[in-house]
Amino acid sequence: MHPPADPWGEAVARFLGDLLDDVAIDLVYAPDGPPNSTRPGPPAQPWSAVLPGPTGWSATLNLHLSPGSRALYGATGPTDLPSEFTDLPGAAARAIDRITVGADPAAGGVYPTLAVALHDVVVAEILAEKVSERSVADVPADVALLVSDTLSYVTELSQRRVEGRSLTHGVVIGPATTEVAERRGQVSYPADVRALKRTPLLFDGLRSCLAVGPSGAVQGEITRRSLAALDIEDLLEPLEEALGDAGALVAAASRALNGVGFFLAADQAIWIFDQGQPLMLRRGGRWKAIPFASLIGGLAELVGSQPLAALVARTALLASLDNHGAIIAVVDSSDRVEGVVEPKDRYDVARSGEGEGPAEFLVHRLLHADDLDVATLLRLAVIDGATVLDSLGQLLAYGAIVRSESSQGEGARTAAARTLSRVARVVLRVSEDGPIAVFVDGAQIATLL
Repeated sequence: MHPPADPWGEAVARFLGDLLDDVAIDLVYAPDGPPNSTRPGPPAQPWSAVLPGPTGWSATLNLHLSPGSRALYGATGPTDLPSEFTDLPGAAARAIDRITVGADPAAGGVYPTLAVALHDVVVAEILAEKVSERSVADVPADVALLVSDTLSYVTELSQRRVEGRSLTHGVVIGPATTEVAERRGQVSYPADVRALKRTPLLFDGLRSCLAVGPSGAVQGEITRRSLAALDIEDLLEPLEEALGDAGALVAAASRALNGVGFFLAADQAIWIFDQGQPLMLRRGGRWKAIPFASLIGGLAELVGSQPLAALVARTALLASLDNHGAIIAVVDSSDRVEGVVEPKDRYDVARSGEGEGPAEFLVHRLLHADDLDVATLLRLAVIDGATVLDSLGQLLAYGAIVRSESSQGEGARTAAARTLSRVARVVLRVSEDGPIAVFVDGAQIATLL
């Protein structure tokens, strides 16, 4: 006995597979029991959820990480999702519930516009759950509607131009607290500010952003000065280093308010931040997950250092956002790159002052890259070639030609990353189109963005 078509289940499964790379998705169907039998409740596991299936059937959505991603994110089994996205199956079930109330599955496939709407509803459910679970006071019954309306407003702004330039905007939705925040005239977001031309100009997400409670009441603006007054250690500066000016203020505000931040960038991308960390990005109409904290944790296990993992991950993220290609590798020590990296590209050898060396050594000796930060590493990483660090975070080579093995029907950058990964602890390959691939022992184990 085969189940009937389930266009909504299939649509949400395709979206989750596109949102979070390296995840396998199963939809399992079972016929409903007799009329008086008990319909199965939601599974207790965070990697599984019961969806509203076709008439007469129940559908169970299961998510499984690929073996490579399990190793990267420190998962103990295939069903351990990155900690930032444990609510994905549940959010999908709630989203389908919202959209399909009263719908007739026999009416045919899902309209493409409705499928896109479903994507935004899934995202809204994920973010609303984060706000609700952190609240210590009562929250409105439907925070997801506020999140959805916020996404709609930010999307509208992305399609506007003022005086010939694209708009930017920033807002943070924080959890409900026991304290009653000052509310200026009971302004409701985004309803009361939607039609005002000056809203995105005043709260551009670069110099100022809005703070909003879970009811939609605006609680005030957040500026760099007001963040400094909070006296939270390392609140803004590390985020400016990791993200640049674009997005750092909203990210810092989301950390300070323990909430979720929305930042519309000048390139029309929509960033979602959660407690200071990038969580999701919508670019070119597609949502992509950024399990950034989990990525840094996984890289730390591979390279043996949390600060080094953070340095490499943040640099790769910035290169991706700037549409630059890059290869960043971490090896145990300098002897691991002998015979793999061309001698002329060795920064460490040039700085040691041993012999005259090739002409490139003259430029190597002019650089001050002995104490790397994100800005310096990014400047070097986007030069064509590979950038190699040792496990102590010292620069060994940049712009390096890698003596690659024969290509497996892939681009030169991928072939170089694969070859380098055979002698490295880990290699990150950044495509000019955005995706970041992680290589270990000659194999690509994970992809994000």
